[in-house]
Amino acid sequence: MRRFVLCMGVVVCLLVAGAAAEAQAPVDFSNATTTVLPDGNVRINNVRVNLPPDVVGTFFATFAFTLEIPGYRLVDFGPWIGSEGGGPFDTYFSLAVVENGHNHAGANLLFLDFNGDTPSANTVVSRRVSANSIRLDGSMADWDPTMLSTIPGRPMNNYPLSEFFDAINTEITVGSAYDEENFYLLVSWLDANNDRSDRRNEWQFDGTSWSALTHARVAAGTRQANVVNRDDRLSGAESEDRVLIFFPIVDTENNFTAGGIGCGAYCHANLARSGNPATTNIAEGVSVMATNVAGDLGDEWHWKAARSAPMGSADDRKVSFAEGTADGRGSDAGRGTDGSNSNQAGDGPSFMPIGGGSARVLYDAAKQPLDQSLLRAGDFLPFAVSRAPQGSRGEVRTVDSFDPATGRWVVEFQRKMFTGNPDDHQFTEGPDAAPPTSPAVNFGDSASGRPLYAQKCAACHGASGEGVFAGDAWSVPRVQRTSSPLILRAIRYVPAMRGVELAPQQAEDIAAFLQTQIIAQQ
Repeated sequence: MRRFVLCMGVVVCLLVAGAAAEAQAPVDFSNATTTVLPDGNVRINNVRVNLPPDVVGTFFATFAFTLEIPGYRLVDFGPWIGSEGGGPFDTYFSLAVVENGHNHAGANLLFLDFNGDTPSANTVVSRRVSANSIRLDGSMADWDPTMLSTIPGRPMNNYPLSEFFDAINTEITVGSAYDEENFYLLVSWLDANNDRSDRRNEWQFDGTSWSALTHARVAAGTRQANVVNRDDRLSGAESEDRVLIFFPIVDTENNFTAGGIGCGAYCHANLARSGNPATTNIAEGVSVMATNVAGDLGDEWHWKAARSAPMGSADDRKVSFAEGTADGRGSDAGRGTDGSNSNQAGDGPSFMPIGGGSARVLYDAAKQPLDQSLLRAGDFLPFAVSRAPQGSRGEVRTVDSFDPATGRWVVEFQRKMFTGNPDDHQFTEGPDAAPPTSPAVNFGDSASGRPLYAQKCAACHGASGEGVFAGDAWSVPRVQRTSSPLILRAIRYVPAMRGVELAPQQAEDIAAFLQTQIIAQQ
């Protein structure tokens, strides 16, 4: 961290502008921590100060000045000297990868250590690099291998059950870097089904009518081949591979701190609100994401192999407060990369390539209205029209590559360090988050989790997590194939579970056991 420290006793007086302006009490900034922001302005403690043009981006050993700021009339502050460290403030984030659906494997809490020395299974080091030394090309060649972290990507969410194949343990390689203008993130992993899934809801034409492409089955010999619900009749159509990244913006609950549960605090499976299991998947229609406190806000980067990747972008979204089964997820200002290619009735596409024929990707500039006379049986069209993103929603650039020989994805992300948008996490200087005090949670051990579950959970949830459904309601929810963050969240928020004590690794071991439990479909 580069921190400029006021070394002389200085009093700063802020007078609020406007007809009703009143002098506020003087603020003593003696020995205050002052940080230089990426745009050249400064922040004194938590107060942003926009410097005059002849000062912006200039560092002085000592100086003093008076300036006007929009919204204020007088700001006086004096000598600055010295600096220590360098880089944005250390923070925590969440990361997960998705195999052809929604169910994801990752880490609910990772430490982002700017200019640190030691990457680890729960710490991603972000080093400052010279401009243009990180090329956004979908390759790991320009990344220092000694500064990459190998993350045990654990199942984070498998709800609704039987919508898609369950997430499985997945090692994820993560790297980070930054320069004067941009923040970079590298995410690489072996696809669980050893294929590139980028045909989400693809329209299939039989010569007369249209239908959605059915979900691909697991491939023999892949890591997903033995997934526990491999024989389920999936309710979801073909989907896409994805990457989910979550940074805190406002976090009054301290979920993104050492010992927190990260994004797990915001995942509301609402298992007790599930419908009749004879007709409804567990958590179907009720599983949502939202912060728990009004005003808390998160920044979500959502890379999608079918919808955002063709435009070299990740969907920049936000997660805010909501209650019950309301979803707190929403879009940043602007528009996303995927326009609709569904007709008003929802039973076919609206557009096709100019001149007809099939297309995996349909770009906005190369589309025409659908004319089925130009198509034949077996043709296919994408569910979305790819278009350039706009506004805050399009600020995260990406380039990806997939190696069919190895099944490895590489996705590189780039975003401005400072965007100025309230719906973005800003990579600026400030107070560091404290580093982790506990070791990384490793892949769960089902054999260790079985007796823990029997001791801590089975009395209520049943021997295999089947729960109790009676009178058209769940008196005790079914918890099969849950995740450790959801277990820890339940301990924190569900009154009946308060008092249960579990270490994060114990919760992961219990989750590993529950992920082997399944009730055969009727």
